[in-house]
Amino acid sequence: AGAGAGAAIRTGGTFLNDGEEESSASANLFQPSRAPIFRALLVNTTLTRLFMAGQVNSVDEESLVTLLAANTPLTHLSLTRCHLDDCLEKVFDALATHAHLIYFNVARATKSLPTVSLARLLRRNTTLQYLDVSPVNFLDEILPALAENTSITTINLSTPNYTLVTVESWNALAVLFATNTTLTSLNITGHNFEPRAQGTGTAPLLQALQHNTTLTKLKIAGRTALVDDDAVQWRVELFDELLKTNVTLCELQYYPEDPEYERHIDTNARLRVGRAAIHAALLRNQERACVDTKPARQFDF
Repeated sequence: AGAGAGAAIRTGGTFLNDGEEESSASANLFQPSRAPIFRALLVNTTLTRLFMAGQVNSVDEESLVTLLAANTPLTHLSLTRCHLDDCLEKVFDALATHAHLIYFNVARATKSLPTVSLARLLRRNTTLQYLDVSPVNFLDEILPALAENTSITTINLSTPNYTLVTVESWNALAVLFATNTTLTSLNITGHNFEPRAQGTGTAPLLQALQHNTTLTKLKIAGRTALVDDDAVQWRVELFDELLKTNVTLCELQYYPEDPEYERHIDTNARLRVGRAAIHAALLRNQERACVDTKPARQFDF
């Protein structure tokens, strides 16, 4: 528990130094329970980064929640693939008032994401800048809460599944783009925002994005049940129109990387022109912003 300032630790893995490659000072920590480490960290005043992977038992879960609730100096926390089905709601509630955490990765840590407690976290926490909670199957509670968040710049809400979003989520996404002024990167890949399925048009989404000046990276490539020209057309037309005036969006994935989608664009002259215009506009925005597409170092682990 006497790690140096700015130190980082991996349980079940190796010590790291501020996200750098493993060095000669690295040490392995293979042990059956992480609870002693968590208890030691309760009195540690220097450790800022903690990476944990692998199965977590009930004793570990209780000690982890106690550690997070104690508002330690942790700034970076990764709990990927930790099987936290029984305690993730408590983890979210503990982090809701954490005063230092800026990076939180809990990707693939549970089979059922507690979206209500996640929404509370998004509304209450004022320090988080990076959050990965994928996979996310339902967005109804999350998007309205994210619209109110004032600190997160990068969030991953993607899913590998085909998920048709509700009308509520469609409207909430438009509100998010219209009101949030801190989010720069949003990944909602896998969620199908399909106008014909929701019975709504793209006008609210277009209007909201036209007035958004902070978002630079957007992944909204939801897979549709039926891949036809209509499934691709609204995406091309929406972002072609948007990028005629938007000068901040630099990275965009608006349809899945699937040969079927590409084929429908390649065989439709109007869609080909639209795709080319989107590509040109993104390049224009990248040059304008001098974008560095490498991930920000502060979020390296």
